[in-house]
Amino acid sequence: MELKPIPRLRMFTLGMAYLVRRNPWLPVWWSVCLPGFGHLAMGQHLKGLAFMALEILINHLGHLNLAIFYTLLGDIDAARNVIDYRWALLYPLFYIFAMYDAYRVAIEINVMTEFERVQSERHFDLVTVTVFGQAILCRRNPILAAVWSAFAPGLGHFYTDRKIKGFILLGWYLGVTLNSHLVMAVFHVLRGEYEVSRQLIDYQWFLYWPSIYLFGIVDAYQDTVEQNQLFTEAFRYRMRKYLKNSNVEE
Repeated sequence: MELKPIPRLRMFTLGMAYLVRRNPWLPVWWSVCLPGFGHLAMGQHLKGLAFMALEILINHLGHLNLAIFYTLLGDIDAARNVIDYRWALLYPLFYIFAMYDAYRVAIEINVMTEFERVQSERHFDLVTVTVFGQAILCRRNPILAAVWSAFAPGLGHFYTDRKIKGFILLGWYLGVTLNSHLVMAVFHVLRGEYEVSRQLIDYQWFLYWPSIYLFGIVDAYQDTVEQNQLFTEAFRYRMRKYLKNSNVEE
């Protein structure tokens, strides 16, 4: 029975999926910043979205961000009063599992990547075309991807055809920005109304903002670098096969 080759890269209308070696501690770090980010960085969109949804649920019901905010201000009594321990005590287990699972998945992907490299026949998709659109693997500028994500996380991923991740990050970013009242808070700061801005902002939502903003920029840059490396690898592989077949025909 002939075994099917392990695919290195597959293209879909909404993006792409590929195997690539990563330092397993990097997804762990992203999971520390916010559960789900480590899985998103590895292309585990469904699991990443699930962890992010659980983060919203447990964090909001336990008022953890507000407790962190008051703790940073040194108001320990306010932090104790605002926190809901029924939910807060569930958070450490969920948080630790997100880090563990990100590390485990990274190790498994690294193993499969090594298996794929030693195959005699390798599989690279470079383009897919459907009635819903096209997805094309080509060389792109990682700095430009980061710049677009600096305007709004998710835009850099649309630029690199990682549409699923782009929708997730852009939706999360807009939800956090609107619910934290950040836009209006900045508006009042520009008018010099600092006290109005301070009272307006919702810190339970705002404390998500730095993590998603930083992740959107860094991940868009890293995705583009990885895709450029994959494009180079796929091009060289196809050229070697073409030259080999040409020599055989001659």
